[in-house]
Amino acid sequence: MKYTPRKRYLVEFSVVMLAYVVVLVISVLLLRTPRPAPLRYPLALAPIVPLLFLPFVVLRFFRAMDELQQRIHLEALAFAFASSAVVTFAYGLLQGEGLRPLKWIWVYPVMCVLWVIGLFMARRRYQ
Repeated sequence: MKYTPRKRYLVEFSVVMLAYVVVLVISVLLLRTPRPAPLRYPLALAPIVPLLFLPFVVLRFFRAMDELQQRIHLEALAFAFASSAVVTFAYGLLQGEGLRPLKWIWVYPVMCVLWVIGLFMARRRYQ
């Protein structure tokens, strides 16, 4: 069966995400029971192992796009990168004035939301 680049990306992305969820659930369940401190760090980081394949899946899909789609995504990523810097710096300054610290785990979702906003803006530009 011949996959289009989009279908191949969706299959590969789904496999990586499924592996991530499975390892995450196992990791969380194992971390609920008392463990020696040296074992807790590898267990906490175990869900990252499947995610190590994600950049290669995304890069393969990006390389399969035509030039216009690559440009649209590049502009969206540039917007997300710069906007993430502004948002994180602004929140960092507000932490100095009493806002509670946020966990690092929130940086990626902020970047994803800003990437989607950037995609919307870039797609409108090239329509």
